[in-house]
Amino acid sequence: MPVIEKNTKISAEEDGIWLDYRKNTWLFLIRDKVWQKEEVQRTEKSAVKISFIQKGISDAFLLEIYDCLEPSDIPFCIKDADQEVLDSLKTKDTYTFEIVLVSEDNVVRGIRQGTFSAKNSALLKEKLTGRLSQDFTSEDADHSYAKLEQKYEPYELEQFAVFSEEAG
Repeated sequence: MPVIEKNTKISAEEDGIWLDYRKNTWLFLIRDKVWQKEEVQRTEKSAVKISFIQKGISDAFLLEIYDCLEPSDIPFCIKDADQEVLDSLKTKDTYTFEIVLVSEDNVVRGIRQGTFSAKNSALLKEKLTGRLSQDFTSEDADHSYAKLEQKYEPYELEQFAVFSEEAG
């Protein structure tokens, strides 16, 4: 059962890609003016790759959908996380993910569900937990990530991957 249902309306203000977290699920939301039938089918059926990267004090997810979406970066700072994310770091549960295509009228047009492996879930929790004790602010992380984006294209950030999860 997906966290977000297909054909439902959600709140979104502008096109782009962003991250949310609900019910032990990382939500990768992508809003665009129009989603072609082929793009929806590829998202729901083609290979996807999600990587988690760390470089300096910058953390991000990279999302790629074969034949639909080139690698796209989604920065994430644990210091901005809500209590639900923080509580998840203390469990042994594996994380799931959903890739959600949102149209211009904020209707969910396509969803791809998957599960991070136990190893990658544990590694993500370990890395994010470690970040909590480091001495920097979310503003510092934002500034650091802005500099990283100036230097690298999203596909070039893969070299800093802590792990990559692929679903066929």
